[in-house]
Amino acid sequence: MEPGESEAPRGSHFSLRTGLIALYAVVIAVLAGTLTFIGDRRPAASVAAGGVAFVSAFMFFDKIIGD
Repeated sequence: MEPGESEAPRGSHFSLRTGLIALYAVVIAVLAGTLTFIGDRRPAASVAAGGVAFVSAFMFFDKIIGD
């Protein structure tokens, strides 16, 4: 083993399931933020709506998509 190399195998930081859930949540958050901006024209409200939508969608898809 060379200096600076670790013995532990390098795996992914998170699973495919977590990545898929995060992708779905990001899509929902962008849509919610965009629709809020179109309707309200306030960037702060759009970011807040997108953030809330991301957390809610992540929790929802986490429960729906099984292990």
